[in-house]
Amino acid sequence: MLVRFSPMFCHPEEYGIKNIRPNPFYQYCFPDDVNINDLAYYFEGDYEKALDNPELKDRFISTLENWKETYHNDKPVLHLLRLNHRYYIMIDTRHKDNQRFTVLTDKDYAIIEYCYTPKIKEHLERFVSERKLEENLEILLNQHFILSVNERYVTLACERIRELELDGVIVLNNQEHKDKAGFHKERFLEDLNCGKITFSDLKMKSQSLLSQYDLVISDDEARFIKNQLSYIFL
Repeated sequence: MLVRFSPMFCHPEEYGIKNIRPNPFYQYCFPDDVNINDLAYYFEGDYEKALDNPELKDRFISTLENWKETYHNDKPVLHLLRLNHRYYIMIDTRHKDNQRFTVLTDKDYAIIEYCYTPKIKEHLERFVSERKLEENLEILLNQHFILSVNERYVTLACERIRELELDGVIVLNNQEHKDKAGFHKERFLEDLNCGKITFSDLKMKSQSLLSQYDLVISDDEARFIKNQLSYIFL
């Protein structure tokens, strides 16, 4: 659909548009002796459409059907969990062959939260520049956690963060490890980030898994973590 005074209406030849004419619904609004061309605001025209190409049309339909089948059989998610006040985990199952955890920091989350509502490029650049988050933004864009379309940016995570307060449930198995708490948590997060820990590992073997990092939780706490993750994958 074209609108009067738009660039495509005023300069159709630049966009390959021909035979511009008023939208057909006007004929039901005005008598036959009225010049609809002078009154109309909405128009249509003839132009080459991408789906007129049979090969491209077949590829599009095939991709669409595959996406629909994947969604109904194994619904993909892009969810953010809060580990503590500094770290977050993005759970990304959008790509069947590359399902992964990505550990994010509070700096990454600042951008994600800011873009929960679409932001124009100018506003986002100012927000990022004031906080020195340029590298963080580049990572989020490369991971497709934030989408950029027509110089507007929006977070793709489907829901705001769910709470997974590991700080509240993880305890060190003995006193001598107390000073190493930071190291063990950092190693745990690194292994999440690089794929050494899978979804099923964290979901089904919470207690035994964390004990490998000298981090021990009770049975009740293990069930809490499993339930939190199960809730996401419903």
